[in-house]
Amino acid sequence: MPSLTAKVIHGKTYYYLRECQRVNGRPKIVRTVYLGTPQKILAAVERAPSTPQQHEAVEIADFGDVAALYDLAEQIGLVEIIDRHTPKTILFTDNDDWTNEEIVLAYRSQHHIEDAFRQMKHPHFLGWMPMFHWTDSKIRVHAFYCVLALMLSSLLARTLHQKGIALSMPRMFELLGGIRETLVIYPRQAGQHKHPTRTSLSQLSAEQEKVLDVLHLRRYLPQ
Repeated sequence: MPSLTAKVIHGKTYYYLRECQRVNGRPKIVRTVYLGTPQKILAAVERAPSTPQQHEAVEIADFGDVAALYDLAEQIGLVEIIDRHTPKTILFTDNDDWTNEEIVLAYRSQHHIEDAFRQMKHPHFLGWMPMFHWTDSKIRVHAFYCVLALMLSSLLARTLHQKGIALSMPRMFELLGGIRETLVIYPRQAGQHKHPTRTSLSQLSAEQEKVLDVLHLRRYLPQ
């Protein structure tokens, strides 16, 4: 157990905190902490806060597993191994006024091109196939209106995103395609030359209502 021990050196008293335990059946000092002179001990006590300091928040984070893996990575030089064997990518550009961040972001934006190819393979929306053409000229025309449809659809999705509605293209087409206009034709009465009609929209979900209002599509409804 811990005990306070005084030691006089050149007429001055110094204090030590010693912890003694039994080792192999015999008492043994296993830890010694130097405390200093009585004046030093008194100054430390006076500096200590009288009441525990109140904390504003407590953050709890993983430590044991993270520290163990980090220590292992340090021991085997994992970062150096990755740097040595992982291929490097060198980017060349003639946009001399771009920052490094802009160059990297432009390079990584290639996923937009890859997504465009995926959209053109969609079986229901913007699909390249089926293509019922065999001559070169007609295939070029088919390619033109497929790319044109992709461009217009991308602009429409961008417009919705700018207005706070983030939708994938398939979801956007699913919502817009579900908005139906119903024309009810009534029988003519005596003296009427045309059949009376009335137009209404199909029952809309809250999401469809929002898209309809954001794009201002109600102005195309017959008055």
